[in-house]
Amino acid sequence: MIVKFRRTQTYTQLPKKATEGAACYDCYLPTTYPPLEPGQIRIINLGFQVEVPIGYELQIRSRSGLATKGIMVANSVGCVDSDYRGDVGVILWNASGAIQPLIQGDRVCQLKLSQAPEIEWEVVDEISETERGTGGFGSSGGHSSLDTKDLDTSKGQPNSTLDEGTESAF
Repeated sequence: MIVKFRRTQTYTQLPKKATEGAACYDCYLPTTYPPLEPGQIRIINLGFQVEVPIGYELQIRSRSGLATKGIMVANSVGCVDSDYRGDVGVILWNASGAIQPLIQGDRVCQLKLSQAPEIEWEVVDEISETERGTGGFGSSGGHSSLDTKDLDTSKGQPNSTLDEGTESAF
């Protein structure tokens, strides 16, 4: 699949797969930026624009190696929509306790092109039951330290209810 790519900074590199089997394309800093201070969140311009095909989105993801050092994409996964034509940026968060340099040529995030099908929402009175049911937030195992049985996700607080007409915390 062809995705049109336009450099907006002189030293912008094309995103590249690190290995043949990689699912994502690494993005490189086009210039050196001021370092990220501990706890800081900042939008970093990646130095390019793209034309994402209709029916797709370009996801901006953290690199696992950086995440182990506390550098992550702040909004979990960023999204470049097919109708966006501005400069692509990444919202980086320094969750570490150390100043993190941002040097030209550093790989700071990765891109994945994913299908984004049109959805037709159907309003119903009931949805089908499953073995898992309403269990979420670690209920499928592996998170024994989490106790979420009393979490009402409508407000994100234990033992709360959200009646019709009540404003959400969001």
